[in-house]
Amino acid sequence: MQNASPLYQAMTRPPAWGGVPVTHWLGLGVVGVMALQLSKSIVIGLLITMPAYALIRFAARHDPYFFECWAMRLRRTPPQRNAIHHGGSSHAPW
Repeated sequence: MQNASPLYQAMTRPPAWGGVPVTHWLGLGVVGVMALQLSKSIVIGLLITMPAYALIRFAARHDPYFFECWAMRLRRTPPQRNAIHHGGSSHAPW
């Protein structure tokens, strides 16, 4: 029986701080600053940023490259303008 080595998985993960990949901290910082600027209240800013941190940490626990895969999918297959009319992506004009 072959034993799994945690070394290989650790070498392929992106660097993280606080359970969140470092690249995702930039997005979380933007969300936090925008919430603080729009609400002009640190309490409301924290009430918006803390659940966003929990959501990013949950997603990163399951797949550290979740947001990169999601962004790549949106770049490769952008939503069609007439998706609401057809109930899905369609290249037909009507």
